[in-house]
Amino acid sequence: MIRTKNLTRLTSACVAFLGIMAVGCSSDDSGTELTNPEGQNLTLQFQLSPGAQGGKSTNLLPPPVPSINIEGSNGTLVIEDIRFILEDIKLEQPDSECEDSGDPEDTDCEELEMGPFFVDMPLNGNPLDLGTTVVADGLYDELEFEIDNLDSDDPEDTNDATLLAQIQNEFPNWPNEASMLISGHFTSTDGVTTDFSTYAEAEVEIELNFNPALEITPESLNNMATVNIDPANWFLQTDGSVTDLSLYDYAATGEILEFSQEIEDGFESVESDDDHDSGDNDDDDDDNDDNP
Repeated sequence: MIRTKNLTRLTSACVAFLGIMAVGCSSDDSGTELTNPEGQNLTLQFQLSPGAQGGKSTNLLPPPVPSINIEGSNGTLVIEDIRFILEDIKLEQPDSECEDSGDPEDTDCEELEMGPFFVDMPLNGNPLDLGTTVVADGLYDELEFEIDNLDSDDPEDTNDATLLAQIQNEFPNWPNEASMLISGHFTSTDGVTTDFSTYAEAEVEIELNFNPALEITPESLNNMATVNIDPANWFLQTDGSVTDLSLYDYAATGEILEFSQEIEDGFESVESDDDHDSGDNDDDDDDNDDNP
C-alpha cells in the first residue's frame, strides 16, 4: 500500500539533472577504507533487467532521451531519471565456508560491507559500476543491501552525513527522509501530460542469492556482481493501473511517496561473472609448439 507524508515545502523547486555517476563511501565503523590484502578484485554493478528499458511501452522507436515507459489502464508513466541511496552492501558466505567457533552466534565468515552510495541509475541499459574492492578467496552465496535515507541520529556516522550534504548540494530540495528521486511525466488516458519530480521514502532490505554461488579464487580475474533492476515492478499495480507519480510532485505538493514492498519487487536478481586465468592452456600451446 502506498502512503504519503506531508512535509514543509522547501523554497527551491529546481532539480538539476547531471550525467551518470555514483557517489559514495566505502568504509568500516572506524571510517577507514575497506581493503583486504589477500583476495581478488570484485566490481559491483547495477543495470536494468533485459527488456526493462522501454519494455512496457508500445513505442517501436527508442525515445531521444533514455526512459522507461510503463503503460497502465489509467495512462502511461514515463520515467526519465532515477536516483536512490544505497546502504550497507554486504557480501556473505554460505555456512559451509565458515569456521565453527562453537558459538552459534559467532561464526567466522568472511563478510564484506560497502556503502553508502548515491546511485544515478542509467536508463539506457548500460551497467553502472559502483566500485571495485578486494574480496577474500572463497564462495559467496548472497548479496544484501538497503535502500534507505541518510537521516542518522548517530553523530559519529560521518559517511552518511557527508553523502547527504553532497546530495543536498546537488538537489537542494532533497528531504532528509527521502531515499529516492524519480522524475518524468505521466500522460492520462484523456491525453493530459503532467511532469513530476517525486521524492520517495523507501526503507527496505534486499537479499539476492547468487545462483550459482560466486567463487573467488586466485585464478578468477575481473570478478563481477551485477544486480538487475526492473523499475516497472515498482509502479505497476495488481489491478493493471500504474502509479501516477505526478500526484506526488514535490514542488507542487510537498509530499513524499512512501513504499517498500514495491521497491523490493523491482530488484530481480544478481549475477556473477569472471574471467579465469588461462595459464594452463598457454602451457599446452607451448607443448604443442614443440611437436613437429
